[in-house]
Amino acid sequence: HNGKNVISDLYLEENIIPDGHFLRIQSPNQGQDIIKNFTKTDLDLCHYQGKVRGSPNSKVAISTCMVVSRELSLMAPTLI
Repeated sequence: HNGKNVISDLYLEENIIPDGHFLRIQSPNQGQDIIKNFTKTDLDLCHYQGKVRGSPNSKVAISTCMVVSRELSLMAPTLI
């Protein structure tokens, strides 16, 4: 992008969490582990990916799980 502003077309990545996803928390004292199952509606989905408009071979990704505090980083070394 060489210092130029670009427009990114992004979409919410809804398939980042697979079906059957679970979290296991190991008990510290050899007790019973805690297992929590999640569905996609239980989680705040916050990962986006897409392309730079006009550059079909580009890839862009951003997470809004935390505060967005920086510019988007392109995952392609150059734009054509």
